[in-house]
Amino acid sequence: MFFTAKIKFGANAIATRINSRQDQALNSFGGVIITSAYNDSINSLEDLKGKTFMAVEKSSFGGWQMAYKTIKDAGLDPFQDFAKMEFGGKHDNVVFAIQNEAVQAGTVRTDTLERMAASGTITMEDFKIINKQNYANFPFICSTALHPEWPLTKTSATSDALTQKVVAALKQITKDNPAAAKAKIIGWSEPLDYSPVEELQKALTVGAFAK
Repeated sequence: MFFTAKIKFGANAIATRINSRQDQALNSFGGVIITSAYNDSINSLEDLKGKTFMAVEKSSFGGWQMAYKTIKDAGLDPFQDFAKMEFGGKHDNVVFAIQNEAVQAGTVRTDTLERMAASGTITMEDFKIINKQNYANFPFICSTALHPEWPLTKTSATSDALTQKVVAALKQITKDNPAAAKAKIIGWSEPLDYSPVEELQKALTVGAFAK
């Protein structure tokens, strides 16, 4: 994670990745909290109390930590208030676990459901979105605050001259570039403000701020 590198090696963000999703350029993402569309017992964050829940993994920012903060802000502690807290290892595993009623609710990063629906793996109508948010110019369903996409960082030992050359090269990458197509990105921008990510991880005592 970025802040582990920042603490250990004096890393700083020098660029932010611009993802390509549904032919749109996106430099932010969020988390989605979902349950089965046929589960009448869960309609709000508060309804998650006493339910079984699955996330991707503890270190996943979009697949757990964003939702964790949203749930805690609603007054719930997943590790105390949920009947069971599990981690599926992959975003698709979480979706399938909810679809198959192995767990009652879960969270994945934004664009997961849309991607799976586009491939024919799932049907969107089979899922209910909890704490749904609406953000201008953001095309995916979301349950949490949005945060910047992943940064490229440099350590304190990296020279400014080399950093400038790397950033200049990255900014020349366009969506038609083979490297961009392979990485499923459009390019790179000036680094966004990552302080909200730092504050979130501090509040949850996760990542570099784990006790």
